[in-house]
Amino acid sequence: MTAANTARSTIGRALLRDMRSISSRELYPSLSLSGMHASPPYSSLAFTVLPLLLAGKSISPRVSISQEKAQTDRAAAIFVQQCASCHGETGDGRGWAELDRPARSFRDGGFSYGNTPKAIFRTLTTGIPGTPMPGFDLSLSEKERQALAEYVITLGPPLPQVERSDTIMELGEDPVIVRGMLPPIASGATAHTRGLLIGMPSGMSFEYRLDDVRLLGLRQGDFCERTDWVGRGGTELKPLGQVVHLMENGDPRPMFWRDSKALETRMLGTWVRGPEAGVRYRLRTEAGGALADVEESVRVVSADIVTGFRRSLRFDWTNTGEIDLRVRHPGEGRPIGFFPTDRLEWVILRREDGFYECRGSSETWKEASSLERIELSLQGSPGSRSQIELITLISPEWSQRIRNSLSEVHDR
Repeated sequence: MTAANTARSTIGRALLRDMRSISSRELYPSLSLSGMHASPPYSSLAFTVLPLLLAGKSISPRVSISQEKAQTDRAAAIFVQQCASCHGETGDGRGWAELDRPARSFRDGGFSYGNTPKAIFRTLTTGIPGTPMPGFDLSLSEKERQALAEYVITLGPPLPQVERSDTIMELGEDPVIVRGMLPPIASGATAHTRGLLIGMPSGMSFEYRLDDVRLLGLRQGDFCERTDWVGRGGTELKPLGQVVHLMENGDPRPMFWRDSKALETRMLGTWVRGPEAGVRYRLRTEAGGALADVEESVRVVSADIVTGFRRSLRFDWTNTGEIDLRVRHPGEGRPIGFFPTDRLEWVILRREDGFYECRGSSETWKEASSLERIELSLQGSPGSRSQIELITLISPEWSQRIRNSLSEVHDR
């Protein structure tokens, strides 16, 4: 080891030891609550030397500290004070705290839930239950956690350069299914950590949230940009198609009811068979008992001048005795009447935007009082199978031509 390296190592150990001996409030009191814009009272030499020592760089007496550089230095100081005991001074996972198992090595790319600033910020805020990793939402301000997240990323391996075209998922001759975080589908709606997109060769895609397996809406156009292919992920999917149909303002109500109580829907998986694709989920009672496993698919349909979509639901009933299930057909509008055809029963609704929503079903419609709620009645027995079709068509008018077209609905 050269004399310069020996001196640098000695200074570094002394500096880190001194910094561990003082509280974070003493180190940077102006950052603890009010943000990171004020200059820390601690020696500017400390914030200049520390990141250089950690990186094994030589010290230059003429380092100019820009605002961005100062923020990085402060984040490095926070890392040493709050994180290095477990993760090591350089993020290699070799801290001095005694743990049941070694902490993650950021240098090796060991990020629990993604290596994006947003993902790391969430982990810093909430911690990881069941591990020694605490949350810092009370001890560090939001700006401190944001800066610390950015700094932790710099400790990991470099990210590959990815062109935007490499992140675009395109639709071909077969359906494509992708899971991930989804942004709000509409203004006023919420984002979903567990989301699903099903892209069809027709150019239509169907967007689900998986917490309770609800169809949120339909999109038309390009499929999806998946930026979480970069590194370990943690970013949202970016649906590219335009929303052409929104299910109940992007927050649909439960579809399945029994004894006036909504049933729980639990995701089981997805499937693709030829041109068809869909989801599988389990219907459970409030007490947790299984009633049926449901396989659902969605396809675009048309009838003369109107277009819509078909939801096919196949129920495999479990061994729980006779079942009387109510299935609500999601949608919007004021019912104005019923219209039967040879194959389907239709209810016609007038929406607030002036359009007409035609909802068809392969089962008999049950009329609620004052037509305020319309739902299907479905019976099942143990070991049996039932299937229903729910069709939604949107029309700018309700005319004889539309009536005639409802007898000729076909898949696209």
